[in-house]
Amino acid sequence: MLMLTALVGLVIINASWQPAYAQAVVNNSDSMQQLLTSRIEVSAQTRAERLRAAQIGFSEVLVRLAGHVDVLEFEQVQAERRKASDYVIQYSYSRAQGKLYLVATFNRDRMVQLLREVGSSVWSGQRPTIMLWLAEPTAAGARSSTQLIARDSGHELLAGITEQAATRGL
Repeated sequence: MLMLTALVGLVIINASWQPAYAQAVVNNSDSMQQLLTSRIEVSAQTRAERLRAAQIGFSEVLVRLAGHVDVLEFEQVQAERRKASDYVIQYSYSRAQGKLYLVATFNRDRMVQLLREVGSSVWSGQRPTIMLWLAEPTAAGARSSTQLIARDSGHELLAGITEQAATRGL
């Protein structure tokens, strides 16, 4: 595995963005709809697979809305996770690259209410635009230097960073 020696900086470009702790979440926005929708790989279009995927999606959406994974530790959240399909307002299936996915959208009001009941923060649908400067050491003969990793470079670290950003709704 490549050794990452320097994370040059993380800059939030949109300075007006702030998480809205236990405040109203933006209504009827495309960004909120994306935060409430989860895409989970399934092996078949069966009820058992749909219920399993709904639980995974439920957890993903709660983490996106709360901004942290600690929300999954609350007993009430764990109990409601077992009833995750009750929170689904719409689902469909899609195929991509030979894989089958359940695409589930969760009820915004119920998800926010659950987060408030356990005393968790609730982030708004407005998320920051971020810029990440990522540097990696390179060996050039007797000298070593640092190379910036470009977004379109196809570098192996970028896939993980992009996946985590999507998981957090960024």
